[in-house]
Amino acid sequence: DQTGSLQLFVKTDIDLLQNGAFHSFLQRVDQEEFALLKIFYFVFGQWDTSPGNLLSIERENKILPVCIDNGTIKYLQVGPYGTMPFVVVSPYSPTRSTITHLPNLPDKIYRASELLQSNLDISHDALRHLRKVAEKPYSNEHRRFFIAQKVLWCQYHHNYQEEDAILPFSDFLPNKAREGLEKLDLERLKTIFNKDAQKRFAYDVYLNAILQRRDQVLAHHTA
Repeated sequence: DQTGSLQLFVKTDIDLLQNGAFHSFLQRVDQEEFALLKIFYFVFGQWDTSPGNLLSIERENKILPVCIDNGTIKYLQVGPYGTMPFVVVSPYSPTRSTITHLPNLPDKIYRASELLQSNLDISHDALRHLRKVAEKPYSNEHRRFFIAQKVLWCQYHHNYQEEDAILPFSDFLPNKAREGLEKLDLERLKTIFNKDAQKRFAYDVYLNAILQRRDQVLAHHTA
């Protein structure tokens, strides 16, 4: 058996990073499959939804999305369905953070340059990240931050543009997605994310966050 990143197994001639290719993809992609992708993005926390993490294939006269490089789902995140999430700046591990629960979004969020004007009780890595962002005018303008539990949280696509990333939100919920979400529970998640995951990120907080996002999607599409 061969193992490796998913793009090694998906053959396609479509390069979404070519000029105009991602725009064309957005116009032509099968809408039900695209809805499934966006719901996966939100529920499982794939927050890096730029075209670099996506392949496009054509099957039976349909343009289909293939999500690749999903390693960033290990980052804890917060944010309501229909918005770009706030993400822990560095990968969570129990020895590097004090996160015991997901924070509520604060009333005010900040550019990196604004946050650096305060006395910050965060890690050196997070502080270094803020300084790097503040030095780059584009990043400073298009990202927002807040601090909770001595951890830095970043919204990477504050000024969201469709050409830059995919919003993890669907206008409708396909039946197969509803059926899958209704079956999703803590025991199923534990079979997906085995005990080795406990060494890499906040296992209990992380799994409960997935279930909370699942509940948001079902509630939104039931109302």
